[in-house]
Amino acid sequence: MKKLAVIVLILVLVAQCAMAQGNEQDLKKLNEKAQSLVREGNYGGAEEVQRQAVALAEKIYGPSAVQAAAQLQALSPILRQRSLFDEALRSLMKAMEIKEKALGRSHPEVAQNLMMQADLLRVTGKYREMEPLYQRALQIRKAALGGQHPDVASLHMNLADLYKLLARYEEAERQIREAIAIREKAFSGGAHPEVISAYGALADVVRIEGKYQEQERLLREILAKREKQYGPGHPDVASAASSLADYLRSRGDLKEAESLMRRALSIREQTAGKESPETASSCTALAGLMKSMGNYGAAYELLSRAKSIREKLSSPEGLDVAPVLMALTDLYRTQGKYAEATQAASGALAIQRHVLGSHPDVAGTLMILSDLSKSQGNFADAGSYLKEALAIREKVLGRDNLETAAAFQAMAQLMRQEGKFTESADFFTEVVAIRKKVLGAHPETASALNGMAEVYRSAGKYREATEKMKECLTIREKVFGEVHPEVASNLLAIADLMKGQGMFQGCPELITRAVAIREKIYGRSHPETLRARESLMDYYRKVGNFREADVLDDLIRRDRKREP
Repeated sequence: MKKLAVIVLILVLVAQCAMAQGNEQDLKKLNEKAQSLVREGNYGGAEEVQRQAVALAEKIYGPSAVQAAAQLQALSPILRQRSLFDEALRSLMKAMEIKEKALGRSHPEVAQNLMMQADLLRVTGKYREMEPLYQRALQIRKAALGGQHPDVASLHMNLADLYKLLARYEEAERQIREAIAIREKAFSGGAHPEVISAYGALADVVRIEGKYQEQERLLREILAKREKQYGPGHPDVASAASSLADYLRSRGDLKEAESLMRRALSIREQTAGKESPETASSCTALAGLMKSMGNYGAAYELLSRAKSIREKLSSPEGLDVAPVLMALTDLYRTQGKYAEATQAASGALAIQRHVLGSHPDVAGTLMILSDLSKSQGNFADAGSYLKEALAIREKVLGRDNLETAAAFQAMAQLMRQEGKFTESADFFTEVVAIRKKVLGAHPETASALNGMAEVYRSAGKYREATEKMKECLTIREKVFGEVHPEVASNLLAIADLMKGQGMFQGCPELITRAVAIREKIYGRSHPETLRARESLMDYYRKVGNFREADVLDDLIRRDRKREP
């Protein structure tokens, strides 16, 4: 009897094990299905399936198991895509609570969750709430991995990105230099992709600060490091050459920019092949430079080649052809060839409709077609395209979604151009309502309020315009703090509204504050600071104080000579 009981127990355990394995396979299938739906853009379906995965994980392992936490954590990005940010954050916080109890507060998986929370807060504009999360994650990783681990460097880079967002550029620079030091030591030299990536981030920060010579030095150093590590004909050298070319293009050195872009194209032809996706991408990038140089014929030839490559690699109806058609759209639009631009964009739309159906990308192309119609004065077609884009986004993404809000904003701008200011303000009211609901006090909400202010200004409703601009300023100060470029721009906009109404009292204080902000962020001789001073000079001239205006004019001229 004892032997029989043992056999029965073993059979029960085997059956339970088999059931558990079967459940685990079901869980894996649910995860795979959710990811497939995400790739299709069906976020509502993906959410439903992932919730089933959460429930199954809780059933198999228990609601306090780390496996259940993993499924909750996987649910968060899907909720984020649906603009359900509060729910996404709650999902992450519940997962973190489970992990802290099961693994301890200083476990690396807790750090990963903290980083995901911070990234979600970025989307909702709660930038200053991100810093303590990143700092805690940094301390966890330092304790677990040591201060010189590449994962620690990654968190320094995350902090740098946050500080850059908050216009705390010196702190951003320090964080990047910390990351560079760690990565150079960890990867035995300066040519590792992670090191070069940090150099690129540093180049971007010094660009914002107006340190253009240092930016160029860093970009050239990146190119030299890649050449030394890989040789002159490596794909990564092509990428570095393209980055330097983009900088030189922005500074007006088009001749060297062209040389570098052609070098990048040549490398990609040799390494990936003359009819490769990489070569097609290089052709498209070089076409953009040719367009900016006014060499439209060369730009067209390059884009035609890129289109031919994409069509051979897939088919004329292949989805990869659509971006090239959109680049052709931009080229034709630049030349004022709106009919040809519309034809190219319509070709891209046909491909997207065929492959994707009712998809957010289709809505994006419809909005471009709307813009083209506006450029030709065809407001009826522009409105039709926008209505369809709005309908797709409402159907696929929901009304309370940021992409839907962008379509409402495009409608608002169209109404404004038609002089339908009441309708425009109504659409902007929708945009503000969605963004307040989804994002709260966020830069995008402020941007919508700014748009409403411009509509009221156009309608001659200066009091309402000023009120909206002040509401916009309140949000920007809350999000960014009182010393930020967006705050300075807002102060100048309010002052400009007041000057336009002949309401000069309070104007100099607003402009002087904007000047002080820009001086602190950029320095005295930066173009943005000089423009703020020019606004103050304009105020003095409007009130008849020509002596102060002339003094400022002299200061501006002297500082402009010291521009970097």
